[in-house]
Amino acid sequence: MAQESLGGAIDARTRRIDFGNGPGFQREGRLMALAQTVNAGYQMDADVQASNEHHRFKVSAMLQQGDDADFPSGEILPSNYQRERYDIGYGTRWGDHSLQFDYGRNDTGDAGTPALAMDIRYFEGDLYTLTYRYSPSGIYDVVASLYGSELDHGMSNFHLRPPPPAGMHRRNIATSSNRGFRLQVAREDDAGVWRAGIDGFREEHDSDVDNPNNPMFFVDNFNSAERRLLGLFVEREHSISAGLSAEFGLRINSVRTDAGSVNATPAMIMPPAQSLRDAFNAADRKQADTNVDLVAKFTHRLGETMTLYAGLAQKQRAPSYQERYLWLPLEATAGLADGQLYVGDVDLDPERSRTAEIGFDYLGERLRLHPRLFYTRIDDYIQGTPLAEDDPGAQMVRMMNAANNTRRPAPLRFTNVEAELYGLDMDWSWRVGERLEFSGLVNYVRATRRDVDDNLYRIAPPNVSLRASLQLGSLRAAVETVVYASQRDISATNREQPSSGYGVVNVHGAWQVSPALQLAAGADNLLDRKYAPHLGGYNRVSNPDVIIGERLPAQGLNLFARVLYTF
Repeated sequence: MAQESLGGAIDARTRRIDFGNGPGFQREGRLMALAQTVNAGYQMDADVQASNEHHRFKVSAMLQQGDDADFPSGEILPSNYQRERYDIGYGTRWGDHSLQFDYGRNDTGDAGTPALAMDIRYFEGDLYTLTYRYSPSGIYDVVASLYGSELDHGMSNFHLRPPPPAGMHRRNIATSSNRGFRLQVAREDDAGVWRAGIDGFREEHDSDVDNPNNPMFFVDNFNSAERRLLGLFVEREHSISAGLSAEFGLRINSVRTDAGSVNATPAMIMPPAQSLRDAFNAADRKQADTNVDLVAKFTHRLGETMTLYAGLAQKQRAPSYQERYLWLPLEATAGLADGQLYVGDVDLDPERSRTAEIGFDYLGERLRLHPRLFYTRIDDYIQGTPLAEDDPGAQMVRMMNAANNTRRPAPLRFTNVEAELYGLDMDWSWRVGERLEFSGLVNYVRATRRDVDDNLYRIAPPNVSLRASLQLGSLRAAVETVVYASQRDISATNREQPSSGYGVVNVHGAWQVSPALQLAAGADNLLDRKYAPHLGGYNRVSNPDVIIGERLPAQGLNLFARVLYTF
């Protein structure tokens, strides 16, 4: 069971060659080059690996670069980017034991982020993992891993976008460190598999805002904001009978958070900011939460083609360090990108969701269906709510508006609210013949507040996709249509804007020239449709093509070509 997986989790893994069967080395590699027109962007990947029965090696590199992206009415400014990634790995195996070390280096340079108050100057860091495995055949599987990262992040509001007056220049310097471990033991028996383990991590974040033109200006955004988690889990996959199986899981997480005292230039000259600082520094910032996750899933196979599914789950999530320790009205929200100011709440409670899900899997000779109906009730869901007029945060923003001739709305405070969600997900495919197949996705979710008459914030509108794929020997082609409905069920509490529906057409094709070489090309947004996804951010940059405060448009017509060579 993943840590704090309130809405599910994605298990992302890098490519890794298996150990060989003899003393001689086997090798495999992958070279990829891609170019696209929407932003004159390109990407190049190289991955080379080798192994024998006792050793394996990996070296890989990736380079991405692109200019400002186009959309039908102009350019998204700034949206250029450049990124490099390097990875090395070494593994050794002796008997039933193995040891694997992996190191990655990420180096992101200038990158425009028009939905944020600043653009990226750099985002660089080191990531490393050490994993030990003991796998006696057919008995136990023991995996122990240590991991960590050191990240440095810099942003500014003057180096890529049109700069404000020198007195309003802002620069954010942030650092974070992360250390973690995981120990899992698995054992198979005649009826299934047991898994149990312990895991944990400790992360610390610092973030400081300054003005390079004014050494007297500073903001301690986050000072030694710390989050520690220690978890215990047990899982069981069990075959109850010939057609009935079940999965059960229990996880208990202990989450501890803390943060250092803060200060800022505004708190030295503005009474409301001083009140916010003093209240935060006087608060008991050490917080402790104990969260319990429970999962039960059942599958009943009715025959060769039909399987019924039912699941129940309780998941909990402790507040993030931003939700708890954002003391001054700022936009440091870990990606909300909605242009609004937020303040945190040290005393937030953990979220608790309870979900029921039913569905079936139909796997016919030509037709496949995988529908799921779900209902989720969330207690203490964390969402922004407006501050009272006499709150120091609201008073501070009014003073800033008066001083700078701006009209920023009152900040939102991260608050525990009551919520519920229900909906339908389904993926399907229909193979018409040996060469032609249709497939698609259907998604619908309705989400409301239970404590007030309002909708939840940032909920995707109903959407469907339809894909037609044709295979002609070594040639493969696909046409895809993606349609999103308008979203009018919006959050008044969060001042959310409605969005219009849209549909886009994508065309992709590939030619398998040989077992090692593949050529591919295609067009995304073939009809060059102008649209703005509902979950997209809002523009924060002066741009003649996009009004400040308007939802950012998606990229326009993008023609791309890709070469993939494996060996």
